[in-house]
Amino acid sequence: VVDHIKLAFAYALRLNSWMDDQTRTRAMAKVQRIISHVAYPDWIKNMTELDESHADIPNIDGPYVKILMELKEVYTFRSLSILRQTNTRDEEYWTFSPATLNAFYEHSTNSITIPAAILNYPFYSYGLPPAMNYGSIGAIIGHEISHAFDTLGSHFDDNGNLRNWWTRETKSNFVLKNYCFVLQYNSIYEPHSKRHLNGKQTLSENIADNGGLRQSFHAYRLHVDEHPGGKEENIPLEGLEEFTPDQLFFISSAYKWCADTNPKAVKMIMNSDSHSLEEYRCNVAVENMVEFSKAFQCGNNEEMNPAKKCVVW
Repeated sequence: VVDHIKLAFAYALRLNSWMDDQTRTRAMAKVQRIISHVAYPDWIKNMTELDESHADIPNIDGPYVKILMELKEVYTFRSLSILRQTNTRDEEYWTFSPATLNAFYEHSTNSITIPAAILNYPFYSYGLPPAMNYGSIGAIIGHEISHAFDTLGSHFDDNGNLRNWWTRETKSNFVLKNYCFVLQYNSIYEPHSKRHLNGKQTLSENIADNGGLRQSFHAYRLHVDEHPGGKEENIPLEGLEEFTPDQLFFISSAYKWCADTNPKAVKMIMNSDSHSLEEYRCNVAVENMVEFSKAFQCGNNEEMNPAKKCVVW
Protein backbone atom coordinates (compact mmCIF):
# COMPACT_ATOMS: atom_id res chain seq x y z
CA VAL A 1 0.00 0.00 0.00
CA VAL A 2 2.77 2.43 0.96
CA ASP A 3 4.73 1.74 -2.22
CA HIS A 4 1.66 2.22 -4.40
CA ILE A 5 0.82 5.54 -2.73
CA LYS A 6 4.38 6.80 -3.14
CA LEU A 7 4.16 5.82 -6.80
CA ALA A 8 0.83 7.64 -7.14
CA PHE A 9 2.40 10.79 -5.69
CA ALA A 10 5.30 10.45 -8.13
CA TYR A 11 2.80 10.39 -11.01
CA ALA A 12 0.97 13.40 -9.58
CA LEU A 13 4.23 15.33 -9.26
CA ARG A 14 5.20 14.48 -12.80
CA LEU A 15 1.85 15.62 -14.23
CA ASN A 16 1.04 18.69 -12.11
CA SER A 17 1.14 22.01 -13.93
CA TRP A 18 1.96 24.44 -11.11
CA MET A 19 5.49 23.21 -10.34
CA ASP A 20 8.33 24.29 -12.61
CA ASP A 21 10.78 21.68 -13.88
CA GLN A 22 13.47 22.46 -11.30
CA THR A 23 11.13 22.07 -8.33
CA ARG A 24 9.45 19.02 -9.86
CA THR A 25 12.80 17.23 -10.22
CA ARG A 26 13.59 17.90 -6.55
CA ALA A 27 10.10 16.78 -5.52
CA MET A 28 10.50 13.51 -7.43
CA ALA A 29 13.77 12.87 -5.60
CA LYS A 30 12.10 13.61 -2.28
CA VAL A 31 9.17 11.21 -2.71
CA GLN A 32 11.54 8.46 -3.84
CA ARG A 33 13.68 8.92 -0.73
CA ILE A 34 10.88 8.86 1.84
CA ILE A 35 11.73 6.29 4.52
CA SER A 36 8.75 4.09 5.44
CA HIS A 37 8.42 2.80 9.00
CA VAL A 38 5.52 0.34 9.05
CA ALA A 39 4.20 -1.58 12.10
CA TYR A 40 7.43 -1.96 14.13
CA PRO A 41 11.23 -2.07 13.66
CA ASP A 42 12.72 -5.47 12.82
CA TRP A 43 15.01 -5.40 15.84
CA ILE A 44 12.06 -5.39 18.23
CA LYS A 45 11.71 -9.16 17.68
CA ASN A 46 15.34 -9.75 18.68
CA MET A 47 15.44 -10.05 22.48
CA THR A 48 19.14 -9.18 22.67
CA GLU A 49 18.70 -5.98 20.68
CA LEU A 50 15.51 -5.17 22.57
CA ASP A 51 17.34 -5.45 25.90
CA GLU A 52 20.19 -3.30 24.57
CA SER A 53 17.73 -0.60 23.51
CA HIS A 54 16.62 -0.31 27.16
CA ALA A 55 20.08 -0.65 28.72
CA ASP A 56 20.06 2.97 29.91
CA ILE A 57 16.83 2.47 31.84
CA PRO A 58 17.54 1.62 35.51
CA ASN A 59 15.71 -1.03 37.49
CA ILE A 60 12.99 1.18 38.85
CA ASP A 61 10.53 0.57 41.62
CA GLY A 62 8.38 2.58 43.93
CA PRO A 63 5.49 5.02 43.54
CA TYR A 64 4.14 5.76 40.08
CA VAL A 65 5.29 9.39 40.13
CA LYS A 66 8.87 8.33 40.97
CA ILE A 67 8.90 5.82 38.09
CA LEU A 68 7.49 8.43 35.73
CA MET A 69 10.12 11.01 36.68
CA GLU A 70 13.00 8.55 36.26
CA LEU A 71 11.76 7.51 32.82
CA LYS A 72 11.31 11.16 31.84
CA GLU A 73 14.93 11.77 32.85
CA VAL A 74 16.14 8.91 30.63
CA TYR A 75 14.16 10.04 27.59
CA THR A 76 15.18 13.68 28.09
CA PHE A 77 18.84 12.63 28.14
CA ARG A 78 18.28 10.59 24.97
CA SER A 79 16.78 13.62 23.23
CA LEU A 80 19.60 15.92 24.31
CA SER A 81 22.28 13.42 23.30
CA ILE A 82 21.27 13.55 19.62
CA LEU A 83 21.23 17.35 19.31
CA ARG A 84 24.80 17.52 17.98
CA GLN A 85 24.60 14.34 15.92
CA THR A 86 24.60 14.48 12.13
CA ASN A 87 21.27 13.68 10.49
CA THR A 88 21.99 10.15 9.25
CA ARG A 89 18.37 9.15 8.45
CA ASP A 90 18.85 5.80 10.16
CA GLU A 91 16.08 3.54 8.85
CA GLU A 92 16.24 1.46 12.04
CA TYR A 93 15.60 4.47 14.29
CA TRP A 94 11.97 5.04 15.20
CA THR A 95 10.89 8.27 16.89
CA PHE A 96 7.42 6.94 17.67
CA SER A 97 6.39 3.81 19.54
CA PRO A 98 4.63 1.01 17.61
CA ALA A 99 1.92 1.30 20.29
CA THR A 100 1.01 4.84 19.18
CA LEU A 101 -2.45 5.07 17.62
CA ASN A 102 -1.62 7.63 14.97
CA ALA A 103 0.51 8.13 11.86
CA PHE A 104 3.29 10.62 11.27
CA TYR A 105 5.47 12.39 8.74
CA GLU A 106 8.81 13.73 10.02
CA HIS A 107 10.26 16.60 8.00
CA SER A 108 13.72 16.32 9.58
CA THR A 109 14.19 12.74 8.33
CA ASN A 110 11.81 12.72 5.34
CA SER A 111 10.10 9.65 6.76
CA ILE A 112 6.63 8.35 7.52
CA THR A 113 5.71 6.15 10.47
CA ILE A 114 2.64 3.91 10.43
CA PRO A 115 2.71 2.22 13.88
CA ALA A 116 1.31 -1.25 14.52
CA ALA A 117 -1.44 0.20 16.72
CA ILE A 118 -3.17 1.89 13.78
CA LEU A 119 -3.04 -1.23 11.61
CA ASN A 120 -6.33 -2.43 13.06
CA TYR A 121 -10.04 -1.92 12.30
CA PRO A 122 -11.43 0.51 11.23
CA PHE A 123 -8.15 1.67 9.68
CA TYR A 124 -6.94 -1.69 8.38
CA SER A 125 -8.22 -5.26 8.44
CA TYR A 126 -6.50 -8.25 6.89
CA GLY A 127 -8.83 -10.03 4.46
CA LEU A 128 -11.00 -7.04 3.58
CA PRO A 129 -11.24 -6.04 -0.09
CA PRO A 130 -8.22 -3.92 -1.04
CA ALA A 131 -10.58 -1.07 -1.92
CA MET A 132 -11.53 -0.75 1.74
CA ASN A 133 -7.98 -0.86 3.10
CA TYR A 134 -6.82 1.69 0.53
CA GLY A 135 -9.77 3.89 1.45
CA SER A 136 -8.98 3.79 5.16
CA ILE A 137 -5.30 3.27 6.03
CA GLY A 138 -4.30 4.26 2.50
CA ALA A 139 -5.84 7.71 2.85
CA ILE A 140 -4.01 8.16 6.16
CA ILE A 141 -0.69 7.22 4.57
CA GLY A 142 -1.41 9.57 1.68
CA HIS A 143 -2.23 12.35 4.14
CA GLU A 144 1.15 11.97 5.84
CA ILE A 145 3.13 11.79 2.59
CA SER A 146 1.47 14.97 1.33
CA HIS A 147 3.08 16.87 4.23
CA ALA A 148 6.41 16.39 2.45
CA PHE A 149 5.15 18.86 -0.14
CA ASP A 150 3.24 21.46 1.86
CA THR A 151 4.45 24.88 3.03
CA LEU A 152 6.58 23.43 5.83
CA GLY A 153 7.76 20.57 3.64
CA SER A 154 9.07 23.07 1.11
CA HIS A 155 11.75 24.02 3.64
CA PHE A 156 13.13 20.47 4.11
CA ASP A 157 14.93 18.65 1.30
CA ASP A 158 15.00 14.93 0.45
CA ASN A 159 17.53 14.30 3.24
CA GLY A 160 15.46 16.15 5.82
CA ASN A 161 17.88 19.07 5.93
CA LEU A 162 16.53 22.57 6.48
CA ARG A 163 16.79 23.99 2.96
CA ASN A 164 14.23 25.72 0.76
CA TRP A 165 13.99 23.72 -2.48
CA TRP A 166 11.03 25.48 -4.12
CA THR A 167 11.51 28.25 -6.66
CA ARG A 168 9.64 31.53 -6.27
CA GLU A 169 7.43 30.67 -9.24
CA THR A 170 6.37 27.35 -7.71
CA LYS A 171 5.73 28.92 -4.33
CA SER A 172 3.54 31.63 -5.90
CA ASN A 173 1.53 29.03 -7.81
CA PHE A 174 1.11 26.98 -4.61
CA VAL A 175 -0.24 30.02 -2.76
CA LEU A 176 -2.86 30.49 -5.49
CA LYS A 177 -3.87 26.83 -5.16
CA ASN A 178 -4.11 27.29 -1.39
CA TYR A 179 -6.49 30.22 -1.80
CA CYS A 180 -9.09 27.93 -3.36
CA PHE A 181 -9.11 25.74 -0.24
CA VAL A 182 -9.21 28.70 2.14
CA LEU A 183 -12.30 30.09 0.41
CA GLN A 184 -13.95 26.68 0.17
CA TYR A 185 -13.64 25.89 3.88
CA ASN A 186 -14.40 29.48 4.93
CA SER A 187 -17.75 29.18 3.14
CA ILE A 188 -18.89 26.26 5.33
CA TYR A 189 -21.25 27.23 8.16
CA GLU A 190 -20.99 25.09 11.29
CA PRO A 191 -24.39 25.04 13.07
CA HIS A 192 -23.25 24.07 16.60
CA SER A 193 -20.83 26.98 16.93
CA LYS A 194 -22.99 29.20 14.69
CA ARG A 195 -20.02 30.37 12.66
CA HIS A 196 -17.99 29.50 9.59
CA LEU A 197 -14.94 27.27 9.49
CA ASN A 198 -11.50 28.87 9.49
CA GLY A 199 -9.97 27.76 6.20
CA LYS A 200 -6.65 29.49 6.84
CA GLN A 201 -6.13 27.91 10.27
CA THR A 202 -6.71 24.39 8.92
CA LEU A 203 -5.18 24.89 5.46
CA SER A 204 -2.23 22.50 5.65
CA GLU A 205 -4.28 19.63 7.08
CA ASN A 206 -7.13 20.25 4.64
CA ILE A 207 -4.75 19.96 1.69
CA ALA A 208 -3.33 16.78 3.22
CA ASP A 209 -6.83 15.31 3.67
CA ASN A 210 -7.73 16.07 0.07
CA GLY A 211 -4.46 15.05 -1.53
CA GLY A 212 -4.05 11.97 0.63
CA LEU A 213 -7.46 10.60 -0.31
CA ARG A 214 -7.01 11.36 -4.01
CA GLN A 215 -3.58 9.74 -4.25
CA SER A 216 -4.74 6.74 -2.22
CA PHE A 217 -7.52 6.24 -4.77
CA HIS A 218 -5.01 6.46 -7.62
CA ALA A 219 -2.80 3.99 -5.74
CA TYR A 220 -5.77 1.65 -5.42
CA ARG A 221 -6.30 1.86 -9.18
CA LEU A 222 -2.61 0.98 -9.66
CA HIS A 223 -3.21 -2.07 -7.47
CA VAL A 224 -6.21 -3.08 -9.59
CA ASP A 225 -4.26 -2.62 -12.83
CA GLU A 226 -1.72 -5.18 -11.62
CA HIS A 227 -4.41 -7.88 -11.66
CA PRO A 228 -5.20 -9.87 -14.83
CA GLY A 229 -7.63 -7.91 -16.95
CA GLY A 230 -7.33 -4.90 -14.65
CA LYS A 231 -10.14 -6.14 -12.41
CA GLU A 232 -10.17 -6.74 -8.68
CA GLU A 233 -11.48 -10.00 -7.29
CA ASN A 234 -14.97 -9.44 -5.93
CA ILE A 235 -15.09 -10.22 -2.19
CA PRO A 236 -18.75 -10.01 -1.12
CA LEU A 237 -19.38 -8.42 2.27
CA GLU A 238 -22.65 -9.00 4.08
CA GLY A 239 -24.83 -5.92 3.81
CA LEU A 240 -22.54 -4.28 1.25
CA GLU A 241 -23.14 -6.53 -1.75
CA GLU A 242 -24.76 -3.74 -3.77
CA PHE A 243 -21.68 -1.51 -3.77
CA THR A 244 -18.91 -1.48 -6.36
CA PRO A 245 -15.23 -1.61 -5.30
CA ASP A 246 -14.84 2.10 -6.06
CA GLN A 247 -17.84 2.90 -3.88
CA LEU A 248 -16.45 0.70 -1.09
CA PHE A 249 -13.23 2.72 -1.24
CA PHE A 250 -15.09 5.92 -0.39
CA ILE A 251 -17.38 4.27 2.17
CA SER A 252 -14.33 2.90 3.95
CA SER A 253 -12.64 6.29 3.86
CA ALA A 254 -15.62 7.74 5.74
CA TYR A 255 -15.61 5.23 8.62
CA LYS A 256 -12.69 6.83 10.42
CA TRP A 257 -14.47 10.18 10.61
CA CYS A 258 -17.49 8.88 12.54
CA ALA A 259 -17.75 11.07 15.65
CA ASP A 260 -20.26 12.43 18.12
CA THR A 261 -18.74 15.71 19.23
CA ASN A 262 -20.56 17.85 21.79
CA PRO A 263 -21.03 21.58 21.06
CA LYS A 264 -18.42 22.71 23.61
CA ALA A 265 -15.81 20.44 22.04
CA VAL A 266 -16.77 21.72 18.59
CA LYS A 267 -16.02 25.29 19.65
CA MET A 268 -12.71 24.27 21.22
CA ILE A 269 -11.64 22.39 18.09
CA MET A 270 -12.59 25.29 15.85
CA ASN A 271 -10.69 27.75 18.02
CA SER A 272 -7.37 25.95 18.15
CA ASP A 273 -7.11 22.74 16.11
CA SER A 274 -5.14 22.66 12.86
CA HIS A 275 -7.59 20.01 11.59
CA SER A 276 -11.15 20.58 10.44
CA LEU A 277 -14.06 18.88 12.21
CA GLU A 278 -14.53 15.23 11.26
CA GLU A 279 -17.67 15.83 9.21
CA TYR A 280 -15.86 18.23 6.90
CA ARG A 281 -12.68 16.18 6.74
CA CYS A 282 -14.92 13.45 5.34
CA ASN A 283 -17.24 15.38 3.05
CA VAL A 284 -15.17 18.16 1.52
CA ALA A 285 -12.38 15.85 0.35
CA VAL A 286 -14.81 13.72 -1.66
CA GLU A 287 -16.66 16.78 -2.99
CA ASN A 288 -13.36 17.75 -4.62
CA MET A 289 -12.93 14.38 -6.32
CA VAL A 290 -14.35 13.67 -9.76
CA GLU A 291 -13.75 9.98 -9.01
CA PHE A 292 -16.26 10.12 -6.13
CA SER A 293 -18.94 11.75 -8.29
CA LYS A 294 -18.38 9.15 -10.98
CA ALA A 295 -18.50 6.24 -8.52
CA PHE A 296 -21.84 7.34 -7.05
CA GLN A 297 -23.21 8.89 -10.26
CA CYS A 298 -23.74 12.32 -8.72
CA GLY A 299 -25.47 14.83 -10.96
CA ASN A 300 -23.80 18.06 -12.01
CA ASN A 301 -23.81 20.79 -9.34
CA GLU A 302 -25.35 18.52 -6.71
CA GLU A 303 -24.29 19.07 -3.09
CA MET A 304 -21.59 16.38 -3.21
CA ASN A 305 -20.51 17.30 -6.73
CA PRO A 306 -19.95 21.07 -6.88
CA ALA A 307 -18.76 22.57 -10.15
CA LYS A 308 -15.84 24.30 -8.40
CA LYS A 309 -13.30 21.79 -7.07
CA CYS A 310 -10.04 22.55 -5.29
CA VAL A 311 -7.02 20.40 -6.16
CA VAL A 312 -3.32 20.55 -5.29
CA TRP A 313 -2.36 16.87 -5.43
